[in-house]
Amino acid sequence: MPRKVIIVFSTLIVLAGVTIGLLRRKELAKSPIPASTMSTTATPSPVVPTQATSSSPAVPTPVAPTAATTTYVKPVAVKPLPVTPAPAAPASYAHKIQVGPQTLFVDVATTPAQMQLGLSDRVSMGQNQGMLFNFVTPQMPEFWMNDMNFPLDFLWINSGKIVGITPDAPAAPKNADGSFNDSNLPLYPPPSPVDEVIEVNAGWAQKNSITEGNAVSLIN
Repeated sequence: MPRKVIIVFSTLIVLAGVTIGLLRRKELAKSPIPASTMSTTATPSPVVPTQATSSSPAVPTPVAPTAATTTYVKPVAVKPLPVTPAPAAPASYAHKIQVGPQTLFVDVATTPAQMQLGLSDRVSMGQNQGMLFNFVTPQMPEFWMNDMNFPLDFLWINSGKIVGITPDAPAAPKNADGSFNDSNLPLYPPPSPVDEVIEVNAGWAQKNSITEGNAVSLIN
């Protein structure tokens, strides 16, 4: 083959190769980039629950976290325990007085509340004990046996001397249930104005020979 023909043929082959290469590169430029070469992170596929079979163990299904719940407990009303009142202070009978020939130990009532209560609700009283009511100024007080558990003698006193004695005032009557029946109780007034009154057990005045005119004085 002539040399000139060979050169032309070789040139055509080279040109053909270049043309094919250019066409190949153009085709590649039009093709999309495969997903595997992208730099962004792919979104994970959701987990689908799978049913266990006899040949494969069950696959736990992810459970979405739930919001915390608050349980409200209805408050229970608590019934208060009954309050037991404090017992009354025991009678002291700390004051000593001289009544005629006899010494007597007494509680002293000076306030309206103390005078109104008197010896009410006490179960008993010692033989040489009593209660002294001090009115300071002479007056005509009336006594009754309201809620009294035992009978009394009343010694009416004015200016340090006994001006009268009311013996054996009976205790208050009681109902069938044991409560006091304080209706229609009699009143016991002094024979004349007095500034002091002494209550003692019934029969005490006679037993100790106490009479009108006997002196009464506070020892302590």
